[in-house]
Amino acid sequence: MDAFFCRYAKRPLAIDRHGCGFNDSLWLWLIARWLLPEAVVESGTFMGYSAWLFRQACPAARIVTHDVELPLAGRLRARAVDYRLQDWSTASLEGIDPKRALCFFDDHISHFLRLHQAHQRGFHLVLLDDNFPARQLHATGAPPLPSLAMLEDEESLTRTLEWQRKGKHYTYHGAQENAREHALVKQIVKACYRFPDLAAITRLPPGSNLTLVRLSV
Repeated sequence: MDAFFCRYAKRPLAIDRHGCGFNDSLWLWLIARWLLPEAVVESGTFMGYSAWLFRQACPAARIVTHDVELPLAGRLRARAVDYRLQDWSTASLEGIDPKRALCFFDDHISHFLRLHQAHQRGFHLVLLDDNFPARQLHATGAPPLPSLAMLEDEESLTRTLEWQRKGKHYTYHGAQENAREHALVKQIVKACYRFPDLAAITRLPPGSNLTLVRLSV
């Protein structure tokens, strides 16, 4: 914990707008230090803060981060981080053993798609951001649809969901293919653990339902 507070106090992005706050930063640090993966493969670089944090937590790990566009405000570039301007699903991961790596998806893309891709590429451990159930989709403006939490809730798969955020109205139409996605997720997800919300302890804004997933071999 002391090491985290020291690094966090010296973080290069004092305000990471639309990125990780303190609570998620703490969980990312603890997860990385606990697992100590040989590599971290990230989808959703954005400003580059989480890649920097993984580098601090895992000095010896290979860090590869992907995004399909550059933010207008520019991007932080940490030492020894491989930045790629492409979708992770088409990227070469030569030299990375998926069994000893951690995938982190913070790209607001369907959790089903990302879990399916990770499973096909041989990864065993996946960390999901924004894993909100249907009743909490208003917590973020562009949630990954469907989220893993939604796929675990059969009732939300075929319903039309509507929510509002910052004056905008959003609609998600449950579809028949979601039932097939639900069935496949049940096959490939061996276990998952949602990290507790620290807001009541830290008195800081809630996190984003970070969830660690173990995929079947």
